[in-house]
Amino acid sequence: MLGLAAQAIEGIKDGGPPPSPAPGVRRWRLVDRLGEQVIRQLLEDRRGGMTKQQLVERYNISLSSVKRIIGGKNGL
Repeated sequence: MLGLAAQAIEGIKDGGPPPSPAPGVRRWRLVDRLGEQVIRQLLEDRRGGMTKQQLVERYNISLSSVKRIIGGKNGL
């Protein structure tokens, strides 16, 4: 069974959305949900010129999550 971070990475590779937590399940920090590698790739994409909206669509996360990652409040 894949962990949530691994499922999120697979979802990005496949173009599908990351898994949704079951109702009542504690939501983790972004780094726990996405994984350090995905966050680093997102930051690299941003430095490469991708807009925030493009990052939202590519990584299937909210704009507020993108802003938190870019702002350095991602738990890394």
